[in-house]
Amino acid sequence: MKVLRLHLYQPTANYRPHFATATRNTYPLPPPSSVLGLIHKILKMKEGSTYREKGETIEGINLCILGKYQSMNWDYQWFLIPTKKAREINVNLFTSSLSLYKGKTFIQMPLKVQILSDVELLIYISLNEKAVEIINNKFGISNNEIEYALEKLKELFLTEHENILYLGRAEDLLIVQKKLTKIIEVNKTTSPPNIKDYSMWVPVDKIRDFDIFGPIYNLPGYYEKKKVKLGKGQEMVIRDFNWHPCMYVEPQELGYSRLLKLPEVYVDKELNMPLWFIFEE
Repeated sequence: MKVLRLHLYQPTANYRPHFATATRNTYPLPPPSSVLGLIHKILKMKEGSTYREKGETIEGINLCILGKYQSMNWDYQWFLIPTKKAREINVNLFTSSLSLYKGKTFIQMPLKVQILSDVELLIYISLNEKAVEIINNKFGISNNEIEYALEKLKELFLTEHENILYLGRAEDLLIVQKKLTKIIEVNKTTSPPNIKDYSMWVPVDKIRDFDIFGPIYNLPGYYEKKKVKLGKGQEMVIRDFNWHPCMYVEPQELGYSRLLKLPEVYVDKELNMPLWFIFEE
């Protein structure tokens, strides 16, 4: 199976869970929803701004996400929270007519933000036939082969200069490392590889044949927009995510059960690491 391997670096990062409000904690690795958003952004897919406009979504992208960071710290920051009751402050902060916050009133609120420092990521991207067709058609490629779609995606990550790339918050800049960013072939094998010093997301339904330990997170993936009623005639459009339970596995927590036959896993032979893709194949 051909996949695109991205080698990424971030000086700082915060991958905020949807439920983090007063305290902005972070996932230890980016969830698949954030990576999917990054891929759609770099491909310049259209975003639907209303409930009726679904935007351009590429179904059939599968991901394997590994990474590590040097330290985890807490920062104390002031946030502006829109309100109808407080006095207006920083009225000229949002002057663009396109800003959703133009004319809004705000209060200041101190929040604790969890920060990952010196983040290194390895992200493997695989595409099914439908995803290949969508990407190739978008760039006028008549030959719907996976190599063309992956090559175009790699080219955009390596040469994108129009927009500054980020993953997580807008201030968490993303640097693409060229040496390990390449299209590779991965195959399933029963030979026990090493996870080395990278942590990874492992779907819970794939861990029963391995001696793997770690906390389990329910990770967001793709989403659909839905309109919900708030009462008093008010409505709101929400993103209804598909959720994928995954275990956060650190290098020292990966082992193999004492079975006569080891289960098959995808392996990056160049780096000699096992790969578990998050979505169902």
